[in-house]
Amino acid sequence: MDTAAYDYQTAFGTKLGMTKTQRLETNSSSMTHAMVITAVHVDSNGDAVRYKVENSWSDTAGQKGWFMMTADWFNEYVYQVVIPKKLAPAKYVEILEAGNPEKLPVWDPMGSLA
Repeated sequence: MDTAAYDYQTAFGTKLGMTKTQRLETNSSSMTHAMVITAVHVDSNGDAVRYKVENSWSDTAGQKGWFMMTADWFNEYVYQVVIPKKLAPAKYVEILEAGNPEKLPVWDPMGSLA
């Protein structure tokens, strides 16, 4: 899982240029699969470089069920994460605990995996 794995410009003479929001709005991308991130490699500044991912497709996919996801891929194609509250940034915990949920319409792409 790496945004630089394929060179579409050279191979097909086209550049993929939709934003994450545009891909969601046009159903070009959606939340269709859940995985477990089990480790992260960080650089000397503490920024994520890549993640070790355990997939639910069994041990016949990837390296015995394991994959590597770059931080660029995470930023482009990960839409939801579930973490313990104690690890979440305080501003998001405050929003959660405020108890003012927004009900999304049934066609909203953020509910496709839930």
